[in-house]
Formats: sequence, structure tokens, C-alpha cells
Amino acid sequence: MFAGKAAAGLIIGFNLHIFLFAAAATNECVKKLYNNKRALILCVCNATYCDTVEPVGSLERYEAAVYTTSRSGRRLQRRTDVFVDEEKLKEDSAGINFKSLPPDALNNLLKSYYGQDGIQYSLGRIPIASCDFSTHEYSYDDTPGDFELKNFKLAKEDIAFKIPFIRKALNLTNNDLRLFASPWSAPGWMKTNGEMRGGGSLINDPAHRYHIAWAKYYIRFLEEYAKNGINFWGLTVQNEPSSGALPDYKWQTMFFSSETEREFVRDYLGQALKNSSVGKDIALMILDDNRYWLPVWPDHVLRDRKAANYVSGIAVHWYSNYPIFSPSRLSETHENHPDKFILSTEASFSCFFRVQIVCTACNGNLFWEQGPKPGSWTRAENYAKDIIENLENWVVGWTDWNLALDLQGGPNWVKNFVDSPILVNASGSEFYKQPMFYIMGHFSKFLRPGYVRIGIQLPNNLKGVVFASQSQQRVLVLQNLSNFPVKNLIIQDATMISKTMTVELEPRSITTIIWSKTR
Repeated sequence: MFAGKAAAGLIIGFNLHIFLFAAAATNECVKKLYNNKRALILCVCNATYCDTVEPVGSLERYEAAVYTTSRSGRRLQRRTDVFVDEEKLKEDSAGINFKSLPPDALNNLLKSYYGQDGIQYSLGRIPIASCDFSTHEYSYDDTPGDFELKNFKLAKEDIAFKIPFIRKALNLTNNDLRLFASPWSAPGWMKTNGEMRGGGSLINDPAHRYHIAWAKYYIRFLEEYAKNGINFWGLTVQNEPSSGALPDYKWQTMFFSSETEREFVRDYLGQALKNSSVGKDIALMILDDNRYWLPVWPDHVLRDRKAANYVSGIAVHWYSNYPIFSPSRLSETHENHPDKFILSTEASFSCFFRVQIVCTACNGNLFWEQGPKPGSWTRAENYAKDIIENLENWVVGWTDWNLALDLQGGPNWVKNFVDSPILVNASGSEFYKQPMFYIMGHFSKFLRPGYVRIGIQLPNNLKGVVFASQSQQRVLVLQNLSNFPVKNLIIQDATMISKTMTVELEPRSITTIIWSKTR
């Protein structure tokens, strides 16, 4: 998680000299060329071996740790550079796929995401009951008319696939993992269409029994997970509520408009959370849908003062961001509601059905490229570009959709196969880290919760962001989208004007640079 923007503090330009110092490596990537193509590089892990990320470690004054991932094959490779005197100079499905790996390989996978030698995820999303990445539809109470939820019970998928792995992730992070939950649909008997799948809304009876029961359903979910030692930081009201307006939608959904979501939060869910010991401190997020709805949706919800008092943030998805909906919509939303955070809560490469709605490619993914594209550097670049643009426009965090999928991009009960940073080859008892995995690590490992974005001046041919920690450590992430290297790039921290550092950025690469502000 990241927050805010402070005063400008970094200047980047060009000059003629470069000073580089090699650093020792830890476990390196065991490369596999997908279809024997040099540009499609995977890193293979199994029960006995997995690559790791070298820690930043202790940096001397004016030293910087530099990590690079590139199309040519570097994967979070570390080196040490230095700032020198200026005058010397002139980057469910998860649970099911986890279960398909041997225990030691599974441990390596979880450590890759959550361990100190991995990319140290600090944020995670958990579906409430089933979603498209389940093997079937299921809810926690399929008894029609059970408004008191006397038959509410977690599913076997929670017990076998979700809870054990969440607890392992919490252990690897020393409980420093913020979890948020999202429902795809109420039980079918609560919906106007009678099914979890397909368009429909909550039944609106005169006594509001369905709205009251649905609000209680969230609380029961939080309570049952708390009994299993899992507490949630956040909650979204509904995953992609706009999709519930489509009668033939292929998987679980439920419709809210901005107005009906406002009423549900104001009159039912908000107070139910505040009255609950497990929900009173929850960060409640509205929208949880695509950028298209900004800023109108949050404007409609938050203009009601009572509803706004229950809301902490605004959740957005990345689908259809390009080329239609500018990231400036994020900044406009922040300007309208500066007291509410914006969190990117879902991203994946999938155009199943969405392409029929938007009539465009989904963030560089063409509809005929559904499912995994092993080793794709283009998809990794699109992730990095979107993360940087989100962070530049007041988004405080960014969430990928699936931790691990099989080689088909599932399981998925409606065959909405997508890509994932890690692909599991169950028959080979191994898994493959894709370029997307390492791109995520350039942000998740080094931009920690509480870091604050500061100003940066960049050449036009680069994208990047810089953050500062409370201890005044600086983290700069730079993306070179060009097929040519950026040579002799000078970095100057405004807090140490007489010192500069010169680096070279490889073609089609992302680089993260960490140093400490001098006092």
C-alpha cells in the first residue's frame, strides 16, 4: 500500500559516465524458453530449487541497490551503484493449483510471493464464496428463506483451498498482510433471477428482508474466517456490480447501480459492519469496477453524507483502461474525494466476454489470445505501465487477480481462462515464474505499506515513480519501453544536490533503485 504525494525531490537527466559495481547473486533463475523462443523466458521452480531475490541489505552512505528485469532475461538481478560528486562526472484457482504441487514445491511457491527472499506481497483479495475461478457455483447458505442465516456454513473450498494457504501466507509475512474480501453474488434465492450466475439484483421486498440478510451474510463470513485466525483489513461491496445488468452474464454477478449501492451501504451494510466486532474497523470500498465509472459512481455514492461516513475507499479494475479511459479519471476522483483512498483491486489478461462489451482489446490482450501466453514480455510491460500510471494518479495499491493458474489458465468453471504471474505444471511437479511475476516484485518488494510518493522529473522516453519511507529511504522505479538502451542516465536527489548517480537502462526493461536520503 502506498499513499499521498509530497514535495518534488528527484531530477533525472543525461550525461556521459557510468559507475557500476557488481553484487553477489542468490539463487538465480533457471531459464526455460517457451516453444524455444528466446523472447519467451520462464523461470522454473520445483521442490528442490527456486530462484530468490537478493535483499537490499545495508547500504552505505551514497550507495544504491539497483534491481533490473528485462526482456533479454534479467530477473530482479541486483547490483550496487553509488552517488558520486557531480564535478567528477560530466523495474480457489490458486488454492486448487497449490494443492496440485508437492509440499516442498508449494512451500517454494508461497515463499516466492510472501517470503523475505521473494517479492513480499503485502495485499491480498479473497472471494466471498464462489467466483468464475471456482470449479462450480456455491454459496454459504442455499436454503431459500433463511433470512436469519441459520444454515450459513463455509464451503469445503474455504476449508481445503483458501484458509490453509492464507494462514501460511500470514505466517510468512509475520501477519503483515492486508486482506480484503469481495462477493461475486448473493445466494440465488436472494436474487431477482434466482441464480448466482447471470444478471439480477437483490430482491426488494417491502420488509427489506433480503437486504438485511445480505448485509448479515458479510458479517457471518468475517466471523467464520476470524474463527480460523484470519482477520480482514478491507471489504468491497460487490465485484463489478455493473455486470449484473447483463441478463446473460456467464458467471456469478449481482447488479448495483451507484444509487442502489449507496442505499445498501447507507441503510444496511454500513451499520451492520459498525455494530460487529469483526467489521467495525473494516475499510469498506465502493465501486470495485472499471475506470469507465469514474468519477461519476463515487460522486453519486459519496454525496450522501451518511453513506460516505461508512466508506473508506474506492476500488477500481484495470479492464478497458486502454485506449479509452485515461488515468486522469483517477486524479479527478481523488480531487473530488481526497479523504477516500483509491485501490486497484483486479487485473488479469482476459478478454472472454469483455471484448464483446467494450469492442476493444483488453489492455494489450487480444480476444484470440485468451489464456496464458507463457513468457510474454509484452504482458509484463503492460502490467508495469498500468501500475506506474495508477501510482502517478493517487492509487495507493495494485492487486493482480490470480496467484497461480494451471497451464490452461484455470481451473475456471465457465472457461474464462486467463494468464497469471505463476503457472503450475502439476504433471511435472513444478511451476513457472513469468515475467509478470518479476514486474510485480519491482513494486511489491520495495514499495512497502506507508511509503509516500514524491515528485519526479523524467525524460519523455521514460516512465517512473519515486517513493519515500518514513525513514527517508528512496525507491525509484523506472521503465524503459524502447528497443534501445538508455545510456548515461543521471539521477540526482534534491536533498543531496552535489551528488549524482549514473545508470544505464537496458532495452525493454524495468529497474528499481533504492537509496537513503542523507541527513
